Amino acid sequence: MSEPRAVPGLGLAEQLVLRGDGLTTTSLEILSGARITTAVRAHWMLPLHADSRALNRVGGEPTPGADDLAGADGYTGMAATEPGRWAQLGIDDLDAQVGESLLVRELDLLGAGRILACATLVAVMGVLPPSLVHVLGTTDEPIGRLLAAHGIQVRRELVRWGLRPAGDLAERLAVAPAAAVPARSYRMRATSSGRPLALITEWFTPTLFGPPATAGDRRRRR
Repeated sequence: MSEPRAVPGLGLAEQLVLRGDGLTTTSLEILSGARITTAVRAHWMLPLHADSRALNRVGGEPTPGADDLAGADGYTGMAATEPGRWAQLGIDDLDAQVGESLLVRELDLLGAGRILACATLVAVMGVLPPSLVHVLGTTDEPIGRLLAAHGIQVRRELVRWGLRPAGDLAERLAVAPAAAVPARSYRMRATSSGRPLALITEWFTPTLFGPPATAGDRRRRR
């Protein structure tokens, strides 16, 4: 039997979460022994226009104001920061088209009163049932549970995984500003139509996993 792949800075528990295709909430509940809840920090609707990619680009147009990006019915609330970045993700990773709208959602995943992970979700609103879009924009429920509740079957495609700078999330993840943390991005694709539904990026606090396993540890556990 071959050795598990050694990745500097990542133990087997980290790789199981980052490379697995199961629900993040289930993995976190197993690791933490606590019920996982979410707290949405911000969500907004971003209509895609012909010049959406250029927004926030160096030398590009200025960021639109809140009135330009707020949803028509008001429930999405906040204006997107760096809309060009979100637009590019939607177009490149979710096959979103001009005239469609994205729902961008930033949230914390909590267990036993502490932040275990931070996540960003970018979803194509027109691909999801309107009732689900509204719930995503008005509640803290994780998308995996909501999809199951609405009977929507998806497959998950891992886009990238590994260590990623914590950046502005460092304080929330209880790490130093320059620290890198286990992170991954994956795409949800509808099983029925094959159309991409959402791109989710997750950053995990290293304290969730404990010290990473060494090669010697792996040999002793065989």
